[in-house]
Amino acid sequence: MMIRLTAAWLLAASLPCMADPLHAVGDDGTYRHEDSGWLFRAQVADFERVGSPYTIDGNADAGAHYQHEGVLIVVDVFARESFANDATVDGAKRTAAKAAGEAARATAEEAVSLGSGADIHAIRVVYTLADKTGAFLYFAEKKPWTVKILVTGAQDAGAVDAFVRALPWQTLGADTSDLHGS
Repeated sequence: MMIRLTAAWLLAASLPCMADPLHAVGDDGTYRHEDSGWLFRAQVADFERVGSPYTIDGNADAGAHYQHEGVLIVVDVFARESFANDATVDGAKRTAAKAAGEAARATAEEAVSLGSGADIHAIRVVYTLADKTGAFLYFAEKKPWTVKILVTGAQDAGAVDAFVRALPWQTLGADTSDLHGS
């Protein structure tokens, strides 16, 4: 029995340890994603973050949920090498269509400007179901990062746009070396 425990301990000790990619910064509930620099603020526009940000599949991808008056917004940040389904525009569109409802269809797709001055390319896709908005998808890229924003339960495009524009786009790809005292 002692040999098995020793062998198990040695095996566990030899495995590489992954650093937690999410760190609390300040005292306002903001978390920073170490790899991308993205800030998951506790509040964005009228929306409050629900719980803490999370990692996706235990890799360099991270996300958070926000909510306000029955509207749910999922913000996910993916690395270029991510294998997550939603890390590509086609995968994100499939997820958004499913979230909007089986009979929903994409009724509008357009390029959007995030007004951040950063080199970010973004699109917005609106999915409707029986003349009601079923979901909004925003998909933004600033190499090597991708941000997917999926909105369900919203009928007011203005509130959704206000949320998206209030996100900390300038932090995407920011230098995070100060986290380690470099």
